[in-house]
Amino acid sequence: MHWSDQTICAGETPSQLLETAVVTNPAGPLLPINGKSSADNTNWTSIPGATSRDYSPGALTATTYYRRNVLGQINATQCVVSSEVVTISVTPLPVINNTNCSQRPHYGELFWWFRWGH
Repeated sequence: MHWSDQTICAGETPSQLLETAVVTNPAGPLLPINGKSSADNTNWTSIPGATSRDYSPGALTATTYYRRNVLGQINATQCVVSSEVVTISVTPLPVINNTNCSQRPHYGELFWWFRWGH
């Protein structure tokens, strides 16, 4: 029950989180899967509709953590097993400082720039 970590740029959509190992429960059937996400890897929130083995997150603007909780049953006792955490690291887009764009070069500076290929 493992998804793979990814790194994306801000605003991109990560690849689908695919199950790479099938979970079996020798003590009984597996019950529903519940996907969870977290911004800090501590406080977890259920993802509405994330109840299958695979999950497709939307576009992200910040690093987000994902895991799954699987409900199992041993004899008559239900138990929750959490998967390993997968991290979708989001690299922020660069900030372009264009404060100097309003300053125009003098004709001589412009000629020198084009002449010498700078």
